[in-house]
Amino acid sequence: MSGPRCRRRWAGLAIGAICCAVLVGVATFFVQVHAATADWWPRAIPTRVQYDHRNFTCGDIPRRDDVGPVALTGLQPRGRTIGGGVIYAPPGFDLPDGIVVSADGELRACSLSGGT
Repeated sequence: MSGPRCRRRWAGLAIGAICCAVLVGVATFFVQVHAATADWWPRAIPTRVQYDHRNFTCGDIPRRDDVGPVALTGLQPRGRTIGGGVIYAPPGFDLPDGIVVSADGELRACSLSGGT
C-alpha cells in the first residue's frame, strides 16, 4: 500500500502521537505541582510549601494566617516557592517550626506539617 492514502495515514498517526506526548507532559506537570503544593496550579503562596526537606502548611483562604512585617524579624530570604514566592526562615542550620512566605506584598505564616 503506497501513495497519498498511506502518507495521510502516517501523517495522522504522527500527529496523534505528538498530541498524546503533549498531553502526557501537561498531565505530568500538574501531578508534580499537586504533589509538591497540594494545589493543581503553581501559586506564589501555595497551600503547602516544601523547605529544607520538610512540609509547611500555609493554609488557604478560609484558614490562612496573614502576618505583618514584624513576622520577618530574625528571618532571612532562604528560597522560593514553586510559584515564585519568597521563603523567609531563620539563618543557619536550625530546623524551623515555621516559616513566612511573601508574595505580591502579602506575608503568610506557614507552620510545620505533622511533627518534626
